[in-house]
Amino acid sequence: MPEGEYIYWIKAICGVITGVISGFFLTDLIRGLMLSAAVYILLYYAVRLRWPRVRARKALTSGIGAYFFLWLLFWILLYSLIFWSP
Repeated sequence: MPEGEYIYWIKAICGVITGVISGFFLTDLIRGLMLSAAVYILLYYAVRLRWPRVRARKALTSGIGAYFFLWLLFWILLYSLIFWSP
């Protein structure tokens, strides 16, 4: 599997994990956004350390849509399930 696919799937899986953490522990929008941005920045540096030949722009933009979409999806889903009242 090429490096770009690894980067994409790592960021997608981390988006799911971050969304679950945000859904269970963070109920404030600002805290959730800060956690998500911090994790994404850490992922960027981890990718740059693991694959030093990957261009900085590709390390930053590869998987960004999947990461934030899955983070938001799982955050909203878990938040709605936990705080739902009939």
